[in-house]
Amino acid sequence: MMAVGGLIAALCGSCTLVITIAMIAQSLDSLGDVAQVFPIFLVVGGIPTLLGVLLFAWGRRLRRPPRSGRIGDLTLSSDEKDQAP
Repeated sequence: MMAVGGLIAALCGSCTLVITIAMIAQSLDSLGDVAQVFPIFLVVGGIPTLLGVLLFAWGRRLRRPPRSGRIGDLTLSSDEKDQAP
């Protein structure tokens, strides 16, 4: 899960970032066009990136067991019959 989520997030996020930067650099004179197309980039590239991050986080939670908040009671025992633990 972590590998798949990391790859999805890295590839979709970097591709969206590169295309957005290239589009902004190409049309510096008409930022109104960028403002109209930017939400499309967020939907097309942002949703898969978010899903990749969530898959990575889910895989990380599956990998590590949850931490116990308290230490269990210690039980002492002895094999000797005449000695109490």
